[in-house]
Amino acid sequence: MKKLRRMLAEACEMPEASFGPCPYLAIESNSSIRIDECLEILSYDEGAISLRLRGMTVTVTGERLTMRSYAMKTVRIGGVIRNVSLEE
Repeated sequence: MKKLRRMLAEACEMPEASFGPCPYLAIESNSSIRIDECLEILSYDEGAISLRLRGMTVTVTGERLTMRSYAMKTVRIGGVIRNVSLEE
């Protein structure tokens, strides 16, 4: 599999990391967001939740934020979501 990723990356002139599990965010409303491929919870309080994904950090800010679930690298956050920021 690793050899196939390397060959695809070279053929497409893209980073090899592009051909594996990728982070995915689904904002379901201003009160719910699903984030896949979470590697680590960096910080968590009712005003902001920061998560480390592969190649980036995602920070969700708002009011009364709660982590509804965290299983199999998928996080569901609920509350009043005001902002979602991505940082490399």
